Amino acid sequence: MTKAAIASLTQCMGMDHAHQGVRINAVAPNEVNTPMLRTGFAKRGFDPDTAVAELGKTVPLGRIAEPEDITDVILFLASDAARYMCGAVVEVNGGKPVK
Repeated sequence: MTKAAIASLTQCMGMDHAHQGVRINAVAPNEVNTPMLRTGFAKRGFDPDTAVAELGKTVPLGRIAEPEDITDVILFLASDAARYMCGAVVEVNGGKPVK
């Protein structure tokens, strides 16, 4: 429900501010291999490396995202290459639908 709200907000703000030259877009990633994710696995008694590898098996590309995978998309959206993108939600998901 939260992701749907962010998508709607992004689209509305994109339309509202486009005439000002402000491009508003959002990035919707799935699981990302971060210290927070690994700590969460460890707190639940799982080996973080094993848990991340198992989670990666649920992704069509065969792994979960690394932080750089997400930052590359953000840098693209901030660049002139994305100059005509406005109000878009970009899923960065390795082929696994964002839920």
